[in-house]
Amino acid sequence: MPRFSLPAAIKPFLGQCVASLTIAAALLFGVVFFTKGLTATGVIGTHGSFTVGECSVHKVSNTGRKGGGPHSTHTFDCTGTFRADDGKFVDGKAAINDVEKRFPEEVVLPAQKDESTPGGGYLMRGSWSAIPKFLGAFTGLLIADIALFFLLTGVLWKTDGSWQAVGAAWRATKGTATRVIVLVLAAAAVFGLFVVSPVLGAALKG
Repeated sequence: MPRFSLPAAIKPFLGQCVASLTIAAALLFGVVFFTKGLTATGVIGTHGSFTVGECSVHKVSNTGRKGGGPHSTHTFDCTGTFRADDGKFVDGKAAINDVEKRFPEEVVLPAQKDESTPGGGYLMRGSWSAIPKFLGAFTGLLIADIALFFLLTGVLWKTDGSWQAVGAAWRATKGTATRVIVLVLAAAAVFGLFVVSPVLGAALKG
């Protein structure tokens, strides 16, 4: 059976398209999560409170534990009523998804109306809710940086794409603008993950 191979001119074009789309998607992902982080800290969005009506299991994850079987962790979806602090808005069908514990009925939690995306939604307000979202934002930046390296060097479509080829392509960027751009963005992403995210989560309490 004959093997199918892309024409030589098509492979670079497709590779550049995939890398460009990956960069755009990763940056969009980062912007959305950064905005959600600001919402969870109360900096943007509508301040209010969420009165829990009911919480149900959203997801069950099994993780191994030392000396025993799998350990199950749960996240929950909670429905209830959101009331804006200014009294101008009440939503009796509000929901906050993927929270880490099951809250009892009638518990009142600080919450924020998410206005970062069409359709809105609600988020728990607080550092523990915001930090994972900031982490997601800087992860998006790191993914975009990796895709940018592939786009600028063309290593995935000019070579066999092996680790050796990627390493050789990286060494070839020494002294070039590509090396500087990739390193600066990587440093910004790592600094954001380990420093900026927890600092923003702790400091921004709008």
